[in-house]
Amino acid sequence: MVLETKDEEFEEFNGLNHDKAKGLVFIVSLPVLVRSHAINMRVSDDILSLRVPNIYKLELGLPTTVQQRSVSAFFDCKLRKLYIYLPVLKETEGD
Repeated sequence: MVLETKDEEFEEFNGLNHDKAKGLVFIVSLPVLVRSHAINMRVSDDILSLRVPNIYKLELGLPTTVQQRSVSAFFDCKLRKLYIYLPVLKETEGD
């Protein structure tokens, strides 16, 4: 997955601007992993849970509700980083 976008489309979350966000981008460093087959990721409305058995466990509360079915992720084996894109669910949209 490649996220092609202009720099001005990215804005740091400051707690006041989440109503303008179209999506959330997370970059998670997993230096022990070589391949992505062991990564177990779950997304609920406002929680991101990431787990690699016996190595990593991460649970994050998200600042806004996301579209669970439209989440995308990519693990870069060379950099050993997981890139996660979570589209924000607008109040007028149904899941």
